Amino acid sequence: MPWSEKLDTIALSFNRLSEFNDFGKCPNLSVLTLNDNKIKKISGDIIKLQKLKTLDVSNNDLPDLPS
Repeated sequence: MPWSEKLDTIALSFNRLSEFNDFGKCPNLSVLTLNDNKIKKISGDIIKLQKLKTLDVSNNDLPDLPS
């Protein structure tokens, strides 16, 4: 994945991803779309995304989300 501090949107729906992390590499991310994958866990590092306004993790295998 080409990480960049300039990225503000990532859309990775329908890719059969089982995990997604390294949130600190995109501090300006405001939209993260990961719906319809196979993600089982979201890293607690998601709190590093202080500009995040939209998070779509629907239709994954997540039992819960970090608080």
